[in-house]
Amino acid sequence: MAVNTTAIPLTNPCIQTKQWINLIKRIELTMNKGIPADSEEGRLIAEDCLHLSELIFEGNKELEEKF
Repeated sequence: MAVNTTAIPLTNPCIQTKQWINLIKRIELTMNKGIPADSEEGRLIAEDCLHLSELIFEGNKELEEKF
């Protein structure tokens, strides 16, 4: 699977943006190492993804489901 490694220029990104970028980097690292999604690392990444989504949508389940 090819991953786009082109840097996206961000000026003063918010903390949530930085968290998403780091989460994506963690996903790429685990994929490159061949770590399965159902591993402990994969589960932790999934939990972080859910947590960030909850923060962004502020409990609005309808909006979260549309995303």
